Amino acid sequence: MDIMATIHDIAKLANCSARTVSRVLNNSGPVAIGTREKIETLIQENNFQPNMGAQALRNGKKRCIGLIQNSSDSEVNRRRTDTLTQLFSGQDYSLLIHRSRNPEHEEELIRLMKTHCDALIIFTSSNQEESPEMNQLQKESYPFIVIDPPTKVPYPSITIERSNAYRDAVLTLAEKGRKNIALIVETFRQEDRIRGYKKGLEVAQLSFDPKLIIHSEKSYEGGVLSGRSIINQVKSNSIDAILCHNDRIALGIMRSLINHEVKVPEQVSIIGFDNDAYGAYISPSLSSIDQGKDEVGTYIYEQLYQHLDKRLSIQSRTYNTTLIIRESI
Repeated sequence: MDIMATIHDIAKLANCSARTVSRVLNNSGPVAIGTREKIETLIQENNFQPNMGAQALRNGKKRCIGLIQNSSDSEVNRRRTDTLTQLFSGQDYSLLIHRSRNPEHEEELIRLMKTHCDALIIFTSSNQEESPEMNQLQKESYPFIVIDPPTKVPYPSITIERSNAYRDAVLTLAEKGRKNIALIVETFRQEDRIRGYKKGLEVAQLSFDPKLIIHSEKSYEGGVLSGRSIINQVKSNSIDAILCHNDRIALGIMRSLINHEVKVPEQVSIIGFDNDAYGAYISPSLSSIDQGKDEVGTYIYEQLYQHLDKRLSIQSRTYNTTLIIRESI
């Protein structure tokens, strides 16, 4: 055909009804094998593209997934978003992405976006166990999943196990002979990290010094400033290992220490969190805790798409972490 084929054109060529063509397109009902094969061949030969807008009106789907990002502008979340965009676009869904400024704004976005989307993915920044808007979503049986909530929530969610990761990192450093291990964290999501850090010290039979928990801004600059503040402790061996809140802080600390002629890892070992891609290529390469970037994105997609396509329930999952050992320890 020289012009774009319609569903009625395909039906005429296949000598069947438009409803039969629709069943093949949507895999929504029984069609004789011979008829199905003929329709599929005609669709391919005529480069037929279904009218997604018309389909949405008929089946009530908007072909749109809402994604609410929190204020954490991390490589991990960017890669998960890329994975979700690619997978959903393969099923003719688009992603509507908004960034929340704070928990209050997150509530407002949930309320506004649900009317334009078939499901919501919420990278939450709220420390509250319950959300009025998420409670309403549950009441309405509206599909959504909460990503990495800072506290336990009664909703379908993806949880990252941080406490065990920091415990195991401390034990790894202790096995390498490190005795004075500092933890550098920012305020958001610090509780699990501190709990795991303390547990690791306990298991390794190392004493806990509250002065070795140091707070930092969650940035390269925060790491540089933190590094400067502990130069003397590192040079005197009062600190011989550093666990960091994320790779950005770790990189800033490493740069600050190296600028002050401190050798990594000879004088001090450093471990980050997130396993950002650049960590493997700097010198010395950065040891880090990986939290399953692409795997998490794929699981989110599978849960929501299977719910939308087959009405399967959305299941929560907890992801463990993996310590990636490189030159910095």
